[in-house]
Parts: sequence; structure tokens; C-alpha cells
Amino acid sequence: METIRTHKKCYRHSDGYIIKHAPNHILCSNLDREYEYEHRIVFFENKGYGPFRCHWCNIPVSWTNMHIDHLDDNKTNNSILNLVSSCSRCNTTRSGLYLSNLIKVQGKFYTHNNVTLHLSEWARQLNMSHSALAWRIKNWGVEKALTKRKRN
Repeated sequence: METIRTHKKCYRHSDGYIIKHAPNHILCSNLDREYEYEHRIVFFENKGYGPFRCHWCNIPVSWTNMHIDHLDDNKTNNSILNLVSSCSRCNTTRSGLYLSNLIKVQGKFYTHNNVTLHLSEWARQLNMSHSALAWRIKNWGVEKALTKRKRN
């Protein structure tokens, strides 16, 4: 009895990106795989091999070191008008800013000495992890947790 292998045409990656089955696409065949991120396929089909420059800092990038960035931060909006070439540094920085803003919207703010900051901003100021400060606030209270302590 012969086993027939079937493939999903596309699926959503755990990070939110759309992955397409494209075994004959140049981006897949060069790396001997069958699936590729949809936004990379769309960008390649519209822009080709390059050369490219980072949309944000203008340094040269190529397919070997380039990220494809979603301008609106929507990982499923793969319109070519929403996709730009990006260097690793700029893409990572933009992702960090997006997550930081998302955390601020969803997170908790604390006021100490008439200063109101988000938990992650207090953690940065106190030079400790987000989770360590959250534990201190839960167990010690806001006033004690947000007070800088002098080391002996």
C-alpha cells in the first residue's frame, strides 16, 4: 500500500505569519524546503533579487541578511504596499518598540513619588527584570518595591 503525502496550501505560524507551500519557488528550492513565509514570496515576486536598501537606515541589504518588514505591524497584511526591506537591527528595534507599546497598553502602571510609569519602565530604572519587580510589588507593596535601595 502506497502512502500519499498531502500538504496544506498555507497555514498560520505560531508567531502570526502566514506560511505557504511553495516547493517550486526559488526561495524554497535554493534551501531545499517546501514552505516559505508568504510576505517573503510576495516581496520577491514584486522586487526580485535586488539590490536593496534598508527602508529605515538605508544600508545595503540582500536576501542573505534582509528581513521583510510589515509597515503596519500586521503579520497577515502581505500587500506589497505594506512590505519593505529592512536590516536586522532596524527590524529588531521596530519589533521591540512595537512590543513595548503593546505591553504599555495592556500592562499596569504604578505611581511613586508623583511619577507614573509602566512596570517595564520601573524595572529598567531599577535595573531589574520585569518579573522580579512584579514579584516585589505583589509581595512588598508598591512603595517599598519602587524605592531604590542602597547596597551595603
